[in-house]
Amino acid sequence: MMRGTLSNLLKGIFCFLALTFLCTEYGISQHGSTLSETFREAEELFIYNDSEQSEKLFKSIEEDLCNNEDYYELCVDSFIYRASILRNSREYEAADHLLDDAKNLAYNLLGEGHPLLVKIFAQKAFLNEDLANIDEARIWADRAIEVVNEYSPGEISFARAGIIDGYILNSQGNYSDALEAYSSVLNILNDLEKDLEVMRLLSQLHNNIGVVYRRLGQLEEALEHYLSAREVIIKALGESHHEMALIYNNVGGIYYVLGDRGRAAEYFIRSADILIENFGQMNDNVSRAYNNAGVVYLQLGDLEKAIHYLELAQRVKEEIHGSEHPNTAVGYNNLGSVYLQKEEFERAEKNYRLAIEVRKNIHGDNHPNLIAPLHTLSGLYIQTERWGDARKELQRALNIGLSRFNENHIDMIDTYSLIANSYLMEGDYNNAHHYYSKTLSLILGVDVSDEAIIPDLSQVSYTLKLIENIRGMNRVLHEKFKASGDKQLLHESLRFTTIASETIDMLQTSFQNEASKLNLIDNNYEIYSNALDIIFKLYTISHDDNWLDEMHYYSEKSRSRIAHDLLQSVEARNFGGVPDEVINVERELNTKVSDYYQKLQLEQEKGEEGSQSMLRQYRDSLFYAKRELHQFTQSLEENYPDYYQLKYDRKLAARDDIQSMIGPDETVLSYSFGSESLYAIIIDSEQISVRKLEKDEGLADQIEKIRKSVISGRTTEYEEAAYHLYTQLIEPVKDLLRTESVIILPDQAMHYLPFEMLLTEKPNGKMYHHMPFLLRQYQIQYRPSATVMITKQQQRPQEPKNLLALAPFSQSTIPLEQDELNERYFDQLTPLPLSGYEAQEIAKLFRVRNSLWSFFFPEHAEVLTDRRASKSRILNGALDDYGFIHFATHAFVNERNPALSGIALHGGDDGDGIVYVGEIYNLQMRADLVVLGACDTGLGEIRRGEGLIGFTRAFLYAGASNLVVSMWKVNDQPTAHLMIGFYEHIREGQSYGSALRNAKISLMDHPEYAAPRNWAAFILNGR
Repeated sequence: MMRGTLSNLLKGIFCFLALTFLCTEYGISQHGSTLSETFREAEELFIYNDSEQSEKLFKSIEEDLCNNEDYYELCVDSFIYRASILRNSREYEAADHLLDDAKNLAYNLLGEGHPLLVKIFAQKAFLNEDLANIDEARIWADRAIEVVNEYSPGEISFARAGIIDGYILNSQGNYSDALEAYSSVLNILNDLEKDLEVMRLLSQLHNNIGVVYRRLGQLEEALEHYLSAREVIIKALGESHHEMALIYNNVGGIYYVLGDRGRAAEYFIRSADILIENFGQMNDNVSRAYNNAGVVYLQLGDLEKAIHYLELAQRVKEEIHGSEHPNTAVGYNNLGSVYLQKEEFERAEKNYRLAIEVRKNIHGDNHPNLIAPLHTLSGLYIQTERWGDARKELQRALNIGLSRFNENHIDMIDTYSLIANSYLMEGDYNNAHHYYSKTLSLILGVDVSDEAIIPDLSQVSYTLKLIENIRGMNRVLHEKFKASGDKQLLHESLRFTTIASETIDMLQTSFQNEASKLNLIDNNYEIYSNALDIIFKLYTISHDDNWLDEMHYYSEKSRSRIAHDLLQSVEARNFGGVPDEVINVERELNTKVSDYYQKLQLEQEKGEEGSQSMLRQYRDSLFYAKRELHQFTQSLEENYPDYYQLKYDRKLAARDDIQSMIGPDETVLSYSFGSESLYAIIIDSEQISVRKLEKDEGLADQIEKIRKSVISGRTTEYEEAAYHLYTQLIEPVKDLLRTESVIILPDQAMHYLPFEMLLTEKPNGKMYHHMPFLLRQYQIQYRPSATVMITKQQQRPQEPKNLLALAPFSQSTIPLEQDELNERYFDQLTPLPLSGYEAQEIAKLFRVRNSLWSFFFPEHAEVLTDRRASKSRILNGALDDYGFIHFATHAFVNERNPALSGIALHGGDDGDGIVYVGEIYNLQMRADLVVLGACDTGLGEIRRGEGLIGFTRAFLYAGASNLVVSMWKVNDQPTAHLMIGFYEHIREGQSYGSALRNAKISLMDHPEYAAPRNWAAFILNGR
């Protein structure tokens, strides 16, 4: 367990090179002489990265410029350019001397308030920041601001001063202040005429803003500004310019953080390709791009590719810089991490020490650039249980940091965190407790030992590190509790858990990207699972039933968070006072986003056969569509306060809410995984109870085993798994299930398990139609969470009527020649001859006039078969008049990319009849029941903290109150019998749960259809 924990804690310890262009400064002067023309030529060479020739030209004219008062400005500017070239080559001392010369010349030749002084002071600040002299950098940035405030030398100088101010504030970790400084500059530059100098400053500014947003974890905003920088570069310098590579690198960094590592690698490699096209392979930035690609493949576990790109990067670095260079040191560090993953510890240590030695030779023994490799080396020692060696290196890092930074600097926080981790792994929980307390106090800005202090989370810069260190602290407190039995330690752990939980809530609200939200919950699922263990222990100590409500609260927080947010946004639209025409605009924007996303994903699915130009086009279109939607949503929140309040109402369903909704004949059975145990929380109309179940690490394998055995007809294997799962999941809580109707809230792999096919005792040779299926004892329904259940109950229509049934395969197949992706999932879209019969028989039930009211006001039942059952009918036709929508067709599930799962309808002449999950989200329906009588529609991707992502969530968001889906492929004949029987019982007045149960029992009692593969696949998500 500890090795896995260490691996998670040390993620991100690799040296990931963010390529930026924060320091390039340009200003084309308007002079007509040969001197000015030569100056412009040198300037252009600088822009296009030919530093050697640029410096030669500047030197060749410098004396003439400085001896002619007409060219004093160009004289000073040439010194600044040469200093920039030296700084970019990391010749810091020489660059500093040139800037001092430029400063003295500016004072002597141009006067105290000249704009070039702002440029010089900004360059001095950049240089000192490069050297990690943050306090000195701050002084130079302030001097630039003083010149601007005192002499008002013009908008460009205001912009330069604001950019360096924001840059240093960002380096100091003052992200909000940095964004404020950058915003004021953005307003200035946006109002100026867009000449080359303004465009260059704009691209630099957008890039810097992106860096800040990335550090804040607001990845959508970061991506927006990176791509704004990209647009500026295209307009100023063209799409093939080498700085496009820097933007691709930064965009790759966003995908890296989002966890989309494969796409990140593609961007890094594309960045390298552009650079090679411009400069050839022996280029410093090429090595950086290769380095980043190698780090990504290292994270992906593809060691072969990781080694390939890291070694390629290292060869370029050594060729350009030799073995004694900071970039070469980064390569040694990352190669060390490759060997660490391969558990070649000696080779890993050798490379880590090379990285340290190179940096020490360059910078000396006390430079902040030594901190990162000291961290990675200590990580190696922690993993190999050399605790003393680890803390020796961490003490070196601590001493360096304390001599340069304040204790709340990110490097210091990381150092203290690693020290705490080393003690945790060693089992020295008292010292681990001390250092985690120190780390958390630094992050929060308050003494965490003072329980009376409530930290202001909105002022916390390193939110993800806060959560990470709380996870470590909770492990320490738990171990100390096991040794002492002191329940105060549990209360302390719960206090930290509350802080982490509130931080996650804050981040989830601020994130715009669903992938970011999924990663946030998945990576920090331990916060909720640990809370369940803590609270259960407190309950067993005190027997206070209030702790049971706390368990239910954290159980709800750990499930279907994003699904609830999506449904909450629907509620906000419907009841937030937003006019219909505005809602229609939002729906059109959502459709545009999902359309571009789908096209992009389909093109990417083609792999090497995909068109790079089309990929770029779709990526750009998707970005702008998402930005337009985001801006529109922001305007909704600003203009309709009720909409905002409803959308971000994070109230979870409490026990009282559930009990007021369910009837006396219903029980909610919620499963939740703690870190140590599996818990069953049982709520009926009278009480709440909790049972601790054994946490079987093989549960997911057992569920997969029962599914495969049912589908393949392996009876003995099925019987063993079905009875085993019953004894594990149902038998321990059977005495608390006092009602016949049970609503199950599954967790993790249990989303794939139809509980009704479990066996309550060993069959002992009985035939299927005599087996003791759980369904014979209970009526079973499902919901992703209690909060979603209550939300859908509130949204369901009062008196649903009218049926829309679609059966596109009743007589023929549908060609899919134009969509290669779908051919991977459908070998052949075979006819489903009984599907048309099924749809017509169901429709007859809705046309029966069994009352005077139905005689005068009959229900409408529309049956669409073959070509009439088209994709355009679903996407473009009105659906909100139908209380019941029934699909009798084929479907497929793309578990790797759920948005590309699809339901097959007729596509018309173009043959594209697939309705993708992403398109379902944009449907508008008010159906009380949607039935997906197609294969695998209950499947999808399971994510911790969210559950199942697929058709179910899409249809619930689109407006379906209840949903019937299938968990595997079912033959046409038993499906038709089941569905017709299901609707017959509904028309008799039975609830959906009762109707489905009785329809299944009819098949169970029939020897031909009694095998669970014929009836258990279909489950009800609803009541």
